[in-house]
Amino acid sequence: MNSFLQTYGLPIMLTLITARWIGNTFNDGLYDIHIHLNCVPILESDSLVGPWEQSRAHTLMVAKDIMSPVTRSLCLLEKETVRNVVTLLDTTSHNAFPVIEENESGLTLIALVTRRQLCLILSNGCFGSRQADYGTSSRVPVR
Repeated sequence: MNSFLQTYGLPIMLTLITARWIGNTFNDGLYDIHIHLNCVPILESDSLVGPWEQSRAHTLMVAKDIMSPVTRSLCLLEKETVRNVVTLLDTTSHNAFPVIEENESGLTLIALVTRRQLCLILSNGCFGSRQADYGTSSRVPVR
């Protein structure tokens, strides 16, 4: 058995890789076909479209095509009142909210908090005036 793998292992692997490359040239890959058959919501970037897929380029969507623009009313500040958080949860059906910081350069994204996390914080009364140091290394400007 060991000599069989040593003799035919590399040629079989090369044949399989070559067959996959040739198949992907003329058709979508097997995994891509299953993703579309199972209706998995996946957003593909225009930059991922190769010259062999230009006919599909008009059907692709990017995140900005379906996302709503960032407005201050859908964001939370680092320090926010309980009333504003409850109002935000009552008036929207979003599942997550960006936590932002307003400064002279605009809005800066600090974190993302989910509806479940906010509900747990409110139901357990885990809010108050304690200071927390989150650091500023991962803050991203919102455009």
